[in-house]
Amino acid sequence: MAGYRSTQIRKPESETEFEQNSVVLFCGILKDPNIKRLGTRGQKQYGVDLVGHRDRDPKQVVGIQCKLKTGTKKLSKAEVCTEVSKALKYKPPLTEYVIVTTAANDTNLQQYTQELMQAQEAQGRRIQIDVWGWGILSEAIKNDEKAKQAFDPGFSPSVAAQTKAIIALAKGQGKLATQAQVAELDANMARLGSTESVKLPPHFADRELASRLSRTLRRRGFATTDTAQELADLAERALDGDLSFASSPVRFETLDRAARANASPKTVAAAKR
Repeated sequence: MAGYRSTQIRKPESETEFEQNSVVLFCGILKDPNIKRLGTRGQKQYGVDLVGHRDRDPKQVVGIQCKLKTGTKKLSKAEVCTEVSKALKYKPPLTEYVIVTTAANDTNLQQYTQELMQAQEAQGRRIQIDVWGWGILSEAIKNDEKAKQAFDPGFSPSVAAQTKAIIALAKGQGKLATQAQVAELDANMARLGSTESVKLPPHFADRELASRLSRTLRRRGFATTDTAQELADLAERALDGDLSFASSPVRFETLDRAARANASPKTVAAAKR
């Protein structure tokens, strides 16, 4: 489809956000609900930001390092070497160590971690070492609904599930307006003129709001679409505008998604609104 790109997970904007979101992701990956952020800034962390256990097995200690890279910045081989060297000193000994980064996937780094694993094996220690670039990390996030919600608030569960829920909400509000009724309402609005604010009656508002919300969520994969802004504009219509007579469940769904979609430093005012 022209102008379409595959769904992109929003990258975190701070190290703290990256670590907090990664806790949710690795709780699912490791099947350990007790993944913890390690220590505080300024404390020695041995190259480990998060720590947990594979399948809650105390003998399988897993360390995760989060490396936030902005723009086109890359994770270097030297950084990987430094972090792995520190992680090898962690007590109790790690059985797995993963560096996750917002930088692009790098085959050279993955090969380098394989060399590091072989070197440790030669010394009598078995440890799984890996680097997950943003491509690998994004795929893992997409396969975990809770992680999707953490990294990309407002767009989980899937669009298909969202649309189904919205349709169900609209159907629950009673008989929807017919095409003839909509045409009559359009004519009345035209007669009132653009200077007078018109609020749609409940049945009309429900239909319009549910339809607009569904359309906005379906369009989020298009390269030119600003979904957060579209949801914010729709929320304004549901708050005080022409769609403010829509039923509470449909309005709540719209406002909730708009708030979560705008939950970032640049659009926090819209989220609070």
